[in-house]
Amino acid sequence: MTASEVRTRGARLAEALDEADPDAIRAALSGLTPRQALRVCRAAAVAQGGRLRIGGGDLA
Repeated sequence: MTASEVRTRGARLAEALDEADPDAIRAALSGLTPRQALRVCRAAAVAQGGRLRIGGGDLA
């Protein structure tokens, strides 16, 4: 998975988390290995300003 693909999926995941859309969250992570999913989650956190948030709340 290229860095560009990670950023793209991370942006999609961040948007899905903002909307709290479980289907879109699953789609953003579908078909990834655990290591790839972690990279995408980290990219989503960066896109959200450093913390993963679902519908505006923090996952802590």
